[in-house]
Amino acid sequence: MRKSLLLFLMFSATACGGMLGSDVTGQSSNPGTYRISDSGVRCVTAPCPSLLATPEGSEKGVRISEIHFPASMLEADRRGVISRAATSGGLVARGTVHGAEGTGVFELEAIIE
Repeated sequence: MRKSLLLFLMFSATACGGMLGSDVTGQSSNPGTYRISDSGVRCVTAPCPSLLATPEGSEKGVRISEIHFPASMLEADRRGVISRAATSGGLVARGTVHGAEGTGVFELEAIIE
């Protein structure tokens, strides 16, 4: 029973972008334009890389677990950003990706479209 539980926990952490197998390829120091979209990943624990930040002009995105909003952004606007990111076309925004692949965050600066 203990072995089964341990295997389940290890698999869950890996599948959801947890501490096992994470790398730091998602870090960016300069702001850029990204398409934020649904990654298709679903998890039962946080952090969950349910979003994909794809840099403009690239086909490879970085799985992120959340978006950090400007302090001045209203709650209704924040919900709108999340809703647009969940659509098939995603949301185009300017910002910076911080953190490791799967557990990183997108620091939102402005919405482009």
